[in-house]
Parts: sequence; structure tokens; C-alpha cells
Amino acid sequence: MRAMSGKEIISFCLAAFTCFSIGGFYRLDLIRYDQNDIQIAPPIAPHWLIRNASGVRNNLLEPEVNVESSSHLQNETLQSENRPLCYRQVQIWKGSTSPQIPEKSKCPGLECGISFVQDKSYKTMVKSDAIVFYHRSHWDWTEMQRRRPLNQAWVFYSLESPRHTGGNAVPPSKYDRIYNYTISYRPSSTILGPYGLYDKTLPQISSHGNRNWAKEKTGLVAWAASNCGTGSWRRYEFVKKLAKHVSVDMYGGCGNIKCPKNSDDCWKRIRSHKFYLAVENSECRDYITEKFWWNSLLHDIVPIVYGPPREDYERVAPPNSFIHLQDFKNFGELVDYIHLLDSNDTLYNSYFEWKRDGSIRRMAKSNILIAPFMCKVVAKVLDHEKKLTGRYKGEYQGEEKEHPSIHDFWSNSCIKPTGFPHNF
Repeated sequence: MRAMSGKEIISFCLAAFTCFSIGGFYRLDLIRYDQNDIQIAPPIAPHWLIRNASGVRNNLLEPEVNVESSSHLQNETLQSENRPLCYRQVQIWKGSTSPQIPEKSKCPGLECGISFVQDKSYKTMVKSDAIVFYHRSHWDWTEMQRRRPLNQAWVFYSLESPRHTGGNAVPPSKYDRIYNYTISYRPSSTILGPYGLYDKTLPQISSHGNRNWAKEKTGLVAWAASNCGTGSWRRYEFVKKLAKHVSVDMYGGCGNIKCPKNSDDCWKRIRSHKFYLAVENSECRDYITEKFWWNSLLHDIVPIVYGPPREDYERVAPPNSFIHLQDFKNFGELVDYIHLLDSNDTLYNSYFEWKRDGSIRRMAKSNILIAPFMCKVVAKVLDHEKKLTGRYKGEYQGEEKEHPSIHDFWSNSCIKPTGFPHNF
């Protein structure tokens, strides 16, 4: 092999330097390209909710492994499109035993929407984050407990009194604290579902109004009922005895005046009375139904009430808006007071002064078992998940009412009063 000349050595060195320089610039460009890719890649949020192939939630503390479901937590992208970031499924246990198709909708103010479904299907159950047990449905407690996915929330629901709540809804004593949350008319419920409420932010009439509420009212006392049974007290017998002392027009199955239920004509006839007997069929705490809110107050009639004690009415009702039967010792005192109000328009009109400061909002049963209201269950589910993962950061206020004793909360809420009108 011959030795390279000086010119050849110089040419070789220049060629090597050129190749090295090109390779270096190319490598530097690749590094910049990788860095740019990292900068523009959407952030992937950590995931704390996973489901297996059947949709059952396994462990809230494990990382997310499902690529498809992980996309719903990419906050910036979906928020810009104004869509829910994720969904939590709420199943109402009622209706068909065949699985139904859930309907998805937003939950205003929450980071997740609701996937809402009503059926009694175990296939739906294992895919749901919460089950709302409708008290008129039936289920086997042992079987439900066996199939219950980890961390699934169970919610008790009833707007009936404990005396008329389906017996299946109250579990055996060994499952007394099986519910995570409660939905009912009781103020101590986890989620309140009242029959009505007094809205102090929206006056019904002007503060300068001077309406005579007794004008054009031709009837005295009205009562409408279809349940004539004894219940927890002798309500029907009480009304019949009162009718011997004052004029009482009785509508419905328990009365002698027939008109189509909930028809405009029927309500027109009822609202022509000065008083309405809003007497409940059960003597249970906080049990104040549409008889008070809708049949009376919303139809501009003074309700004569009985069921829970006076303090329960005062807690939720407009001030000085009702007459409570326990304020009287006997029929004589009650009848005298009715006649006094009937003869004194000023005193009668004092029962409508609350309309200057607020108005009544009716909460129908049909407004409870729908997706917008059940978003409150989604909120509880999300709160619970945050607690499990330590992601509260102080935003949750108040003490969580999880796993209440359903016997203390519900079964034991009915009372056994004495005296008038219970013992008349």
C-alpha cells in the first residue's frame, strides 16, 4: 500500500469534517424535533377510575389502563368543546328486568356528566357507579350484595312515609347501614327531595298590595282524599266528625262530591273554600306532602294541618301560613277558631302576609327520578372518589352522611302522639 501524499491527506480530513458536521446538525435537528413534539403533546391526566371488560369498577386507586376511557379526562380539549369530561352511571332500580340503554347528559357545575338508566338488570348494575333503590320495587338483598361492585354507591329513595314505604326498601337489621346515601323529604337526608319549599327570594305579591283573600270564597272547609283507610290514625273518622260541626265539602273517593281528579274544574271548586284539611295519613316527622304545598298554599287556601308536629311545619313553611290541629284541645276550640276567621277578613288575610316576602315552589315526584336531579347523586359519587384518592384540597364542606342507620333515620321517625286530634 502506498503512502498518501500531502494533498490526499488534506482532502480526506476535509471530507471527514464535512460528514461529521452534517451528522451533528442532523442529530441536533432530531433533538429539537423531539422537544417540539413533547411541547405540543396534550397533557395526560392521571387516572383513578378503571373498569374491567364488563364495566365493573375495580380499584379507584389504580392507574388508568383503558386508552379509550382515558381521553375523557383530557380537560383542556373537551372543555373547549363544552362537553362533559366523563360520565358516572346512575341506575334507578325500577321497571324492566332487561337492560336498558343509558342516556348521557351534562351535570351543570360538575366535571362529569350522568349516564342515566332505569331498569332492574344485573348487567346494568355491574356497570353502574350508583344504584338508587326505588322503594316500590323489589330485590333480594343477599343477591344484590353478592353482585355489588367495589365502591358502588347505594342510595335509599322514598317520598312516602315510613308507614307506606315498600317493606323491601328497609333492609334486614344485619344490613342496617348498607345504604351510602338517602333521598327523601326529611331535612336530614343526604339529598333532600321535598314536596315543596318556601322561596324567600321571590315575593308573590307586591309589598304594597292590599288583596282581600276571603273575597269571592263561597265554601268553608274542603277535603280531598282517596285513601279512606285508618292508616296510623283515624283520619277519615276525624273529618266526618268535624263535618258535624262545620261545613266540610269532601271530594274524591272518601267524599260525596265527585269531580275529575286534578281537573281544572275540580281545582276551581276546591279553591273557592277558605280552608283546606291538609291532614296527612301518617304521623311521621317531616312528612309534609302536596296536600300542604299544592292543594292548599298554591291554591290560596289556608291549610289546617296535621301529621308531624308544629315545629316541623315551622321549619319549612311560610310564617303564619297554617293552622295546626295540635294547637287545640278539642273540636269545640277548633270549630270556634274556624268561625272566628270566617267572620273576620282582617284576621283571615293575615295568613297570606307571607306572600309579600316569598312564594311557593312545588317539587313534584316526577321531578325527582330524572337525570337533572340525579346529578346530585353524581356529585356524591365524585366527592367519594376524591376522598378515596386524597384529591379534596379543602373544597368539600361539611361532614359526609354516609352509611346512615336506615332504621334510625326512617323506620323510627314516626311518632305516637296523644291527645287531640289523635284521640278525639
